Amino acid sequence: MENSIIKVYQGKFIEDEQDITLMQLSRSCNIPSKVIIDMVEEGILDPKGNTVGSWRFAFSTLHKIEKIKRLQRDLRINLAGIALVVELLEKIEMLESKHVRWE
Repeated sequence: MENSIIKVYQGKFIEDEQDITLMQLSRSCNIPSKVIIDMVEEGILDPKGNTVGSWRFAFSTLHKIEKIKRLQRDLRINLAGIALVVELLEKIEMLESKHVRWE
């Protein structure tokens, strides 16, 4: 009989439509609020709201920040470079979703 490994994850389900605050995003991603503010200033993140205190982020921003953290860690890219990489990755995803092939 094979040994199988079962992974159990624990968390709280949050709907994709629910927005999160700067502080919630900071805690969830384990990064300082200042880093998130810098990401907004570089154009990497686009919160709703006019002031830092009123900013609300889509829940999907959590996934985006995890990608950004991997790029910074693995490739040692600064935020200006990350902004360009993220923009290009989003364009590639859009083209792929439209079934455009690179050849």
